[in-house]
Amino acid sequence: MLQTLVNEGNEHFWSFVEKWPEKNWILGPALWELLGKKGITHEQAMSWGLGVLPIAWRGVVSPAMLSDRLLIPIHDAHGGLVSISGRGITIDADPKFWHVPFEKRYVLWGLNRFWQEILSADFAFLVESYFDVMALERCGHRAVAFMGSSLAIEQAALLARYTTRVCYIPHAGWRERNDFSNVIEPLQTVGIKVFWTPAQNADDFDEYYFQCGWHAAKYLADWAQGATINSQAPTEPTILERMRNAADY
Repeated sequence: MLQTLVNEGNEHFWSFVEKWPEKNWILGPALWELLGKKGITHEQAMSWGLGVLPIAWRGVVSPAMLSDRLLIPIHDAHGGLVSISGRGITIDADPKFWHVPFEKRYVLWGLNRFWQEILSADFAFLVESYFDVMALERCGHRAVAFMGSSLAIEQAALLARYTTRVCYIPHAGWRERNDFSNVIEPLQTVGIKVFWTPAQNADDFDEYYFQCGWHAAKYLADWAQGATINSQAPTEPTILERMRNAADY
């Protein structure tokens, strides 16, 4: 049933995209604003299986909370569909995210796509949201998201199957508290060497990408990966400031 929901939503959404603006769809402008702000291309959205519910399903399909939302499929490490997350398209959407209930502690978003590359490189970025993963992908890097504010020990153990080195990019809220124990401690418990780097003056990497552009975002990601692999904690303020002005990179 979940797989049908994703497939049907995707099929309707992209048939609409190809015919824009011939079809009058109530969520069209807000959706395009969201995708544009996130820097998500048509190809990337297709690749990740993003979609929306068909118009005919609005107010009818259960769960109704997935109506009027951008649908994001959630897969386990083996590629099995375990849930669907609905991201509010409008600013006043409440809640901002809603998903079909699942055992989040056993899932890392993006691992089913990138596990081989993570295993080969013995390195991964760790972030909190789907959009951070996609922004890092556009910069040529592989990341997984734990989809929340804390990393479960089961998620850390899952990641430890594929890598011993992680660079964590925390949300601004955690940086302000200067307390990453809810992420760092589970990783250290399972033997992962972890470093962290802030998305300077932005809430997260996704917003940093939007504010500073592809060049600066790639510069940050390239440098952070190198610093992690070379066992250097990437927290030098002068370097971070250079990242924000890396338009010529």
